[in-house]
Amino acid sequence: MPPKMHEQDSDCAPYLVDDQCTVCGVSHANQCPECGGRGFHKPECPDSDVNWKVKLPATDKSTDNPSHDFIEMEPSRVLCNDVVLPGERNPNHTRLWLVEAAFSNWPTYLGAVWADNEEDALDTLIDEGMGDALLIDDEAMLAMSDEERESLAYLGNAGEACDLTNVGLIPVKFDKTRDKELLRLFEKARENGLSDLGEL
Repeated sequence: MPPKMHEQDSDCAPYLVDDQCTVCGVSHANQCPECGGRGFHKPECPDSDVNWKVKLPATDKSTDNPSHDFIEMEPSRVLCNDVVLPGERNPNHTRLWLVEAAFSNWPTYLGAVWADNEEDALDTLIDEGMGDALLIDDEAMLAMSDEERESLAYLGNAGEACDLTNVGLIPVKFDKTRDKELLRLFEKARENGLSDLGEL
């Protein structure tokens, strides 16, 4: 599994399936005519600002260390499936969940999804194809003991077998003042019926 967050094409290379990284979700289908990069622009590329990242609040208030306040994520992995903004009527307690998986003792953020609870968040993650790193294939299933198979979670509409051993879910807590730009993006995406922030 990846030892660090993906920041360049070579990070994704071992995990490409049909020109898309199965870990970070970045597409490598098209090559930049300026720098030759496929999933990520090279630092010197004049179009490097195209590869923007969404900054999700990691805490409900600012800390003394700004680097701890936010988690950066590819916009295509931040869903707008059921957006409910702060202050809006929310009888089902729908919120944004950040799904984290620890691979080789390094956290990888698989996606952010809107859901009523943790189970629904994981189901949505799998159905949207953002949780492929958690899936257990048939060959691995056959090699498992009955006890190991019983410890798996079966998620998504297809009930796919997943290993949640190193998975955690973090509820995102918004601050209306600090996060006003991010909340504006979610509102815009909802108004336009977009699936994720990458479509903005």
